Amino acid sequence: MNLTTISVFLSVVDHGSVRRAAEAANRTPSAVSRHVAAIETAIGARLFERRPSGMVLSPEGVALEAFARPLVHKLDLAAAVISDIKGLRAGLIRVSAIEAVVTRLVHPAILAFREIHPTIRIVTEVVSRDNAEVSHALLGGGADVGLMYKMNANSDLDYRFEVPTPFAVIAAPNHPLAHCAQVSMTDLAGIPVAALTATQATRKLFDGVVQAEGVKINYALTVNGFEMAKQFAMTGMGVCLLPAFAIEREKRAGTLVAVPLSEPSLRATRTAVCVPRDRELSPITEKFIETLRRFV
Repeated sequence: MNLTTISVFLSVVDHGSVRRAAEAANRTPSAVSRHVAAIETAIGARLFERRPSGMVLSPEGVALEAFARPLVHKLDLAAAVISDIKGLRAGLIRVSAIEAVVTRLVHPAILAFREIHPTIRIVTEVVSRDNAEVSHALLGGGADVGLMYKMNANSDLDYRFEVPTPFAVIAAPNHPLAHCAQVSMTDLAGIPVAALTATQATRKLFDGVVQAEGVKINYALTVNGFEMAKQFAMTGMGVCLLPAFAIEREKRAGTLVAVPLSEPSLRATRTAVCVPRDRELSPITEKFIETLRRFV
């Protein structure tokens, strides 16, 4: 077994299929299959079980991954450190972030960082569903830096700093609620609301308050991303409920306004910038975290 073969094996684990792993690595599926077969021959066991949902690790595969992933990470870290020593001319930073802070925080930080370090490669995964996806990416070795709602603290993560991310009623400038100083749950009764799907962290935060107050919300539209919710609000037919961060661009353009919510818990929502507690980060990743902090 060599490093390339082990890396290909981990790619199949991450992507759940030979075809997707091949596409991600710009290889042919047959080449990826040969690498997997080579490891299986070397250790004398099948590493994957093929199911309708994709390729799933066998018990032997689980054991191999437990040793292989830390090894590949340490080698990547060594390469990154060497690049740092040579003048920060190369390296990779992997970011996993909730959709709420991408436009306001992550994107401008990346642009500012690349002005100073143009040869550093940054891979960003925008998470639109459950908050736990960011945790899984960090703890599973798929991300170096994560940005997610500060909900339930995880002892395996190091929370570097927090960003205020208050929720707001997002409305068109001509909507009746647009001129309110703040809006309560009672004020929303009967008004059409565009909501994210029930599995998404942004929706879960809001639903918790709705249930506690016993208010019935008219979810006229359910979508799986911020953009469709914002488009609905722009029509003036209703509103959506998102972090105020999410409409920075639309506020500047005058197409949407963010009206504060009166509920303390939604006004106090925060996003945490975190990293795996037991993983040593490369110097270039630490510099990127410093850049993120400047945009808070």
